[in-house]
Amino acid sequence: MSMELTEKKLFLKIIFISISSITLLHNILLSLSIAFYPGGNTKSLTQEGFSLLWNVMCDLGENLALNGEPNQISQILFRISSTLLAVSVIIFFCLIWLFFQDRKKMKILSLIGTSMIIVAGLLFIGVVFIPQIYETAHITLLIIAPFLEVLAILLYTIVFWKDKKFQQINRITFLIMFILAMIYVIGVIVGVAVGGDLDLQVRRAGHTLFTYLLAFGYSILGIGTYLFVKRQAIT
Repeated sequence: MSMELTEKKLFLKIIFISISSITLLHNILLSLSIAFYPGGNTKSLTQEGFSLLWNVMCDLGENLALNGEPNQISQILFRISSTLLAVSVIIFFCLIWLFFQDRKKMKILSLIGTSMIIVAGLLFIGVVFIPQIYETAHITLLIIAPFLEVLAILLYTIVFWKDKKFQQINRITFLIMFILAMIYVIGVIVGVAVGGDLDLQVRRAGHTLFTYLLAFGYSILGIGTYLFVKRQAIT
């Protein structure tokens, strides 16, 4: 292997293991953001701390907590963690697309998936920095971004199961991530149908848990891709 190819392989290995580490770091920073949230939610303004059932993750990004106390520490941690996750995922999908250039259908599907992730990632960053008082813009981004991400995960699930050059861990992880997304969507639909508190609780708790699980999934994908690059000849 030439020096140039060796350096390219080393570069990719560093990038993918970094993506795996950063997505795990997201979960740590998000947990710290939750821990530092002063309190208050739509159910009770005097509630101490963050409630999985009654707070939305976007509460973490506000200047003031719903109980009126300053929320700078939680806000900073939330914005850093969310931005790191979005940027890492965009980089991952931009690079992973390069491994599916030999078959036209896989190349097109992966390109569409990567394009969706780029848009979704940028929209997620927008959600983090747009206060909830701008309700229309905030909700619009919250609807479009997850929709694009789930579609991208579906496309890459198909690509990874059709083109089996990668380790099984990558294929299974993409499939599990898509199944989790469908479970969340079904839960939201059921919650909307039932209405009342269940609707709010499913959407809020589901969103928080789904974010943790997706970040963990991306961490596994980073490790799986690192192992793939390590074992393969890069051309």
